Amino acid sequence: MQLTDWLLYNSKKLGLKADKYSWVDEWLPGFFDYGIIISVNNKTFSGRGIDKTEETAFHKAAAEALERAAVGIARLEMPWSTAAYPTTQGAEERAYYELLGIDRVFCHHYCRKKMREIPWEESGGFFPDAHLGKVLKENKLDVRLYEMRAAMDAKSVCAIATGGEVTRIGGFIAGFGTDKTIQLAIQHAVIECLRTAVVCLFVDYKPEEPLDDLKRRGEPRWHFWQAQTTKSLRYLKENLLPLQAKLEILEPEKISIADVTFTKIQTLNSVFPGVPLVLTQARSSKLITPQFGDFNFSPEIMGRLMDFNGETVNIDCGIPHFYG
Repeated sequence: MQLTDWLLYNSKKLGLKADKYSWVDEWLPGFFDYGIIISVNNKTFSGRGIDKTEETAFHKAAAEALERAAVGIARLEMPWSTAAYPTTQGAEERAYYELLGIDRVFCHHYCRKKMREIPWEESGGFFPDAHLGKVLKENKLDVRLYEMRAAMDAKSVCAIATGGEVTRIGGFIAGFGTDKTIQLAIQHAVIECLRTAVVCLFVDYKPEEPLDDLKRRGEPRWHFWQAQTTKSLRYLKENLLPLQAKLEILEPEKISIADVTFTKIQTLNSVFPGVPLVLTQARSSKLITPQFGDFNFSPEIMGRLMDFNGETVNIDCGIPHFYG
């Protein structure tokens, strides 16, 4: 059974609610943005999907909501680097890309390794560049693209947004993308960056709960808010963004999907037998296991950072990483 048919058949049991967001009409005409909310075991889970094809955007949002439900039911000690996809290969690739992308951010941030700026032309014409450039200029929003160190079989990109009309924000909004090509990685990063920046930088957007609570629970959202400070932006500019006169050369790291192990998450099938998605989680001894809040610089993590950096690393613990 296809995912659309399965969702329609189980819509009442899921308590499925779908919202279609209109911001893309102004910023990314021709794109569709869906938000999905479902209820499983009396808990709500949400997903978001953006694509040029409406059905694909809906599928992405539904798959993300179902993935979060599966992880929530499983109560995993480490609920990150997971993915849901109709095939095992697709799920494993996406879980690997998430794990790799998070590792890239951690390593660049704590090693103070500069990224390579990417011209917008490398997106391969996926976005309405002329229109988007005009809207960005009108709204005083600057979005720049940076490549992080590649693996042997994947590229990682970070999109950084600064500016906007709300001057209370002195930091930045980041979006991330990792995929088999630089074009695909750029697409993921820009979409993730824009969908957040359009909300956060143009309305009086505030944390829904105290930041100390987010930090204590190890929530990625804490890092999202910490990035929106002048000290985080200063650290980013001084340590991670390349000098205009210097083109950074980042040699690919000898890491690939072959260095990753995968575990299938079966919890959703116990509640919804026959769900047409494979859910999996990625782990690797060669990549940093995702962590949020207070960062644990264990000997294993320090060894990983030294491998990435090629020399001893002096950690600045005062600036949290910006993956959130």
